[in-house]
Amino acid sequence: MPMTTALDATGARVQRKITLRLIPFLFLLYITAYLDRLNVSFAGLDMTRELKFSGEVFGFGAGILLRLLPARDSRRDAGRKLERA
Repeated sequence: MPMTTALDATGARVQRKITLRLIPFLFLLYITAYLDRLNVSFAGLDMTRELKFSGEVFGFGAGILLRLLPARDSRRDAGRKLERA
């Protein structure tokens, strides 16, 4: 039985350490995503008026842009990792 108690204590320490390192980073990512979404919506107000876009056209363009940029960056990073190997 003492072995189980030692494993439980080790698991609790590991979980606490991971939580203390991960939660602040995830909170920062959440705030960044919120600000990015807010910025896109404010930009959409001016763009739709000045360029005479409909809401559907702006939404389609923003959706494509927000989906393709992260994919492009991840492919570029994967290429760098392969070059180093």
